[in-house]
Amino acid sequence: MGRGAIVAVDRHLYAIERLSFVMRIDAVEWWTPTPASRDYARAWLVSGAPSGRAPRLGELRPSRDGASSSSCGEAWIYVDRATGEAFLQGWCE
Repeated sequence: MGRGAIVAVDRHLYAIERLSFVMRIDAVEWWTPTPASRDYARAWLVSGAPSGRAPRLGELRPSRDGASSSSCGEAWIYVDRATGEAFLQGWCE
């Protein structure tokens, strides 16, 4: 997972524009059969910009139904260190 990676949120696709490491947890709940080891990060996700860059405020145009054709937001994501799988923990628009 890194800059340019594609993330699906519901039925929408976003690209990671920025990614910053926040923290690592290692062997949390060590007494269980599957202790958690994760890397957490903040990601800035963008969608709808054909050039692959985030749209500027003046470039966001509502569609006919009033919805913006581009969207972006910050996501809280983590990578399971045992499997390498990435998960969306939270999303702010």
